[in-house]
Amino acid sequence: MISSDEMNLIKKLKETKQEYIINMLKQNNIPFYKYEKYIELIKCLLKEDGLLLKYTHKTIKNNPNLVYIAVKNNGDALKYASCMIRNRKDIVLIAVDNNGLSLEFASTKLKNNKKIALTAFNQNPGAILHIGKFLRNKNIPY
Repeated sequence: MISSDEMNLIKKLKETKQEYIINMLKQNNIPFYKYEKYIELIKCLLKEDGLLLKYTHKTIKNNPNLVYIAVKNNGDALKYASCMIRNRKDIVLIAVDNNGLSLEFASTKLKNNKKIALTAFNQNPGAILHIGKFLRNKNIPY
């Protein structure tokens, strides 16, 4: 049986490891080949704070599963995703459903997608500023 002191020590070690990984992410000091080793921890961190995507390696920013986790937590994480990911309807839809203003970071093509634009507008009417010109010029009622 583990004592409460030992449990507290384990908890502190986990927190320290998370802080260490966060600092490494922020400094981009995790070598590419080590990302696989930390992938589960990165998933957990992105679930807690999607904006940590900003500090990850480009391979993480280009990973649809990890970006999905980040934008589900915070739609603004779309800002840090790769261009390829910003053009994925499924991920952008999750982002704008979380924060309509994240439409700003979607690809031009998806800014002109009616479903995405409506989802963004319904979440935050201010998203109208980021709706694509094609849709705005069509005078589609929102």
